[in-house]
Amino acid sequence: MNKFDTLVQELKYKVLKEVAKNYWDGSLNENIHNIPKIISPGPKATMRCCIYKERAIVEDRIQLALGGDKNNKNLLEVIEP
Repeated sequence: MNKFDTLVQELKYKVLKEVAKNYWDGSLNENIHNIPKIISPGPKATMRCCIYKERAIVEDRIQLALGGDKNNKNLLEVIEP
């Protein structure tokens, strides 16, 4: 039985897991730019047309996992396409 219904849910889980793991290890600042390559190693993309767009989405999700935009006063923050 699968844990996730969609690939988006799985991606969100992987991002939160990697951010939390690196935070608890004390290496988040050093490894924050490597997380997209860990989650989407390539060379083929699984959800987007190319690996670069997929990694850009992961970078946006990492930013949200770290608290999002501090200047945004809304309760919900939407990832811009």
